[in-house]
Amino acid sequence: MKKALLALVATLGLTFNMSAQNPGEDNGFGLKLHVAIPGSEYGNEGKTSNSLYTTESEYSGLLFGIDLDNRWYVWHNDMFGVAVNAHWMDFSFGAGEIETTAKSKASLGSLSVKSSSSVDVTNMEVGLLGVGPMFTFYLGHDMAVDGYYNIVPTAMCMFEENPKDDEDDYFFWGAGFTHNVGAAFRWKFLQTGLEYRLGEIELEEADNDDMEYDASANSLRVFFGFKF
Repeated sequence: MKKALLALVATLGLTFNMSAQNPGEDNGFGLKLHVAIPGSEYGNEGKTSNSLYTTESEYSGLLFGIDLDNRWYVWHNDMFGVAVNAHWMDFSFGAGEIETTAKSKASLGSLSVKSSSSVDVTNMEVGLLGVGPMFTFYLGHDMAVDGYYNIVPTAMCMFEENPKDDEDDYFFWGAGFTHNVGAAFRWKFLQTGLEYRLGEIELEEADNDDMEYDASANSLRVFFGFKF
């Protein structure tokens, strides 16, 4: 048992020691844990208007998740590398609130009628089989900076509280493409950085096809992870 444990530790140590050191051996697998800060229009219609009202919805909350990817370098020298980045999967989950403010277009003298309401929401995102280029600048024997872009098929689900019936919440879902642009700093096998996801997904209510709208999927992700 001790010999097997020592062999495992030695193998992991060798893997970690190879990461982000030799540009010729920098292909590998990545795992990231992220915290996403959604934009104010995330999961909602943003600002809308009709003949009677102008409404504006804002999302507040955080998402937490995990990302898995691979990279294969197609060209490199001692300072730079160009790779194909395969974005296998990302998963995000979190809870938040959507606050909607409605302002009447009709006015009483100089006064206009305003009302506001809020609902609790639970959000989930899954991105699968994305792909894009990655560019690496090697700072030294143990350090590197990566910049990348991925286009990712993405599904979004949202559970929205029904204010009139606690047992009959709304379930919205949809799928589309998002665009991930990010940068990471690597030191040996560790990596950390920022990623911005942008896109728009058409959501519809599972039990009512007439309830549909285009929702923003924009969010800023802060991540920490490993590159093996």
